Amino acid sequence: WGYESRGLWTTKSGLLGFAFRSVDIRFLRKLEGRCFIPHLGIYAASLFAHLVIRVQTVTGARLGEVQQIAQNPECIKQLVNVGPNGATRWLLRLIPKGRKVRDNYFIDEETKDCLMELVRFLREIHKTKKLPIVETQYAKTPPDRYLLQWNGRGIHQDVLNVMIRFMLHGLALKTADGKLIHITSHILRHGLATELAQMKVPVDVIAQILHQRDQTVTKYYARPTTTQVMNAAEIIFVDRVRSE
Repeated sequence: WGYESRGLWTTKSGLLGFAFRSVDIRFLRKLEGRCFIPHLGIYAASLFAHLVIRVQTVTGARLGEVQQIAQNPECIKQLVNVGPNGATRWLLRLIPKGRKVRDNYFIDEETKDCLMELVRFLREIHKTKKLPIVETQYAKTPPDRYLLQWNGRGIHQDVLNVMIRFMLHGLALKTADGKLIHITSHILRHGLATELAQMKVPVDVIAQILHQRDQTVTKYYARPTTTQVMNAAEIIFVDRVRSE
């Protein structure tokens, strides 16, 4: 359970629970009087969630786009001598929703490090330099060496959202009227748009970062928060008092 909710977390992937060995685990608990935890699955889930959260809060990518990240030179690119300082930059080449060709999702050095950490872990698990080829959840892209995979399958979006909640457990957000907000991949994407709007980034640029064709949707994502409206009202009130 999490976020003051009594809804069960799904464990289809077997990462956060013992799945098919639950009978054996119950027997061992009774025999040994110990509590057993799936440490490998918890560690893997943390790495998966860390990468998803990082990519979504840096690029605003949809979860279906994050699922496309693969150990593939066509997907992960390094740009050398970019900009006035000749810096090194990284980008992901993913297919945005509703399109057929890859587009650029720029990431920073820390996000690249998260990605490489997950690759090293999966290579160690599989005892090979190249990850296994698996299908994505809806098979909208060809099978590839996708990073978000476990037990020979691409990890489904509902499981990834569970991992996000697991990773951010204790971070409880509420609406202005006190209703609980469950953090999901959609909320992370929304949060980036709001942050960019607060930084005065033009709507057309935000739309390009989020790979949205319809800017009215972007405006919805980046609409002012209650706090922003309250702060603006406070400024108006103070200015009026001063002018009087």
